Amino acid sequence: AIRFIVAILACIVAWFALQARQWWWTVVFVAVAVLWNPVYRIDLEPGVRLAAAIIPALLFIVAGAFIRTERQE
Repeated sequence: AIRFIVAILACIVAWFALQARQWWWTVVFVAVAVLWNPVYRIDLEPGVRLAAAIIPALLFIVAGAFIRTERQE
């Protein structure tokens, strides 16, 4: 279930980054979505798996602080 949630949220953040014209965040979160893909699983070593859990969490926090779009009224 966690893989589904992370992959879907990564796709949503990538879409918002694309709308904000910050394509570098789009590339980062597409990579996160691929890494956490629940359909075609990528099995990792335990140490790499720990890093693959912490780094995306930090990326979501940083992206939430920096990705901004202008309101359309």
